[in-house]
Amino acid sequence: MATTYKFMLHCIQDQAGDEDAKLTVKIGDTTVLAEGTVSSTDVDSPTILVFEAAGLADVAADATAVLSVALLNDLYVDESTDRNITITAIKYADKADGTNYKYWKIADRDWETISDASPIGWYPMPAEANNFGNEIIKGVTHANGVAYDWEAGKGYVTVYDNDFVEIECELTETTSPTSWTNGAYVKN
Repeated sequence: MATTYKFMLHCIQDQAGDEDAKLTVKIGDTTVLAEGTVSSTDVDSPTILVFEAAGLADVAADATAVLSVALLNDLYVDESTDRNITITAIKYADKADGTNYKYWKIADRDWETISDASPIGWYPMPAEANNFGNEIIKGVTHANGVAYDWEAGKGYVTVYDNDFVEIECELTETTSPTSWTNGAYVKN
C-alpha cells in the first residue's frame, strides 16, 4: 500500500546578490516542490518549506524515501559572495489512515489525527502540535558522489551549485516519541 506524506524542511541561506536562494525538490522523477524560496539566514528562525508527496512506502522499520534537492539560482563571485542553502532539519507527517495526518499531542501524550497537516506549516507550531515530526535523515550524497553518514556528519546538509543533493530519509515510527532532541520529542 502507498502512503502520502507531508515533509517540512528547515532551511537557511548564505545570502549573496540581490535575491533569496531558491530550491527545488524531487522524489524519484516527480517534482514535489517546484520552487521554494529560502529567505532566512538565522538558524534559530529558519525558513520552513512544506510539500506533499504521494505514493511512497508505508511507514515501516526499513522504509525510506530519497529527496533530491537542488539550488535553482546559484551565485558565486568569491568566498564571501557565495549563495548556498543549508537544510538544518527534515520532518514528516504521514496520512495515518489514508485521510488524516497524525502528530504527537503533548497534553494527551498520544498521537492525534488531523484532516489537514496545516500545523506543519506554522512556525513556531501551536503547543498541541509542536512535537510533530521526526529527525529522519539517514544519509546524504552530493552530486560529486561524496557521501557521508548523517549521524557521523555535521548535522545539516549544504546545497550548493545547481546539482542535486540526494538525502535519504527514514520513514519509521514507534508508538510515541521517547527522546528529547534540540527542544523537541523525536520518534524513536
